Amino acid sequence: FEGAFGAWDCKHFVWKNCPVYLQGQYKGHAEGGKKTTILEAIADQDCYIWHIFFGAPGSLNDINVLNKSSIVSSILMGTFDTKVEQYTINGNRRDWLYFLVDGIYPQWSMFVKPFQAPSNEKEKLFNNEQEGARKCVERSFGVLVARFHILKNPIRYWDFEDIRNVLYCCIILHNMVTAEQRATFHDGDI
Repeated sequence: FEGAFGAWDCKHFVWKNCPVYLQGQYKGHAEGGKKTTILEAIADQDCYIWHIFFGAPGSLNDINVLNKSSIVSSILMGTFDTKVEQYTINGNRRDWLYFLVDGIYPQWSMFVKPFQAPSNEKEKLFNNEQEGARKCVERSFGVLVARFHILKNPIRYWDFEDIRNVLYCCIILHNMVTAEQRATFHDGDI
């Protein structure tokens, strides 16, 4: 997917010690209705996490999180540069980046979604390729949680700032490891 910056998605983290006054809004549809908080992330094929937005209540879906996202407001205000080196898709020259997303996201030019009901082999092939490429963000979530066991279990902190600090620390360390692996990777290593 030439020109694709990465994949965009959300992950729910169970918040075991969610304070009583927040339990209504943090009761999520994921994890069997447990109290959750959401991490929105953009990751590339190497599992490097480029953007995070953390703290949305678990009662929200991906669209609601997107509406609160800091990167969307940066793109709309023009403070996030979406220009990339020119590339060609289907004979059309483009010079802006785009993101791979799942079907729930809106029809924005910066999102490439799978076809809702693929009607021919070309659309089915596109869906398979797009979904395969989009799995990098899911893989990033999996690697992050496997690498830092504190994220594997339900979050036991009461204070939201403590939770945010732990998660940000884990993501920074994850990106440091990913960058080091990327720097030492050679084509002959496979």
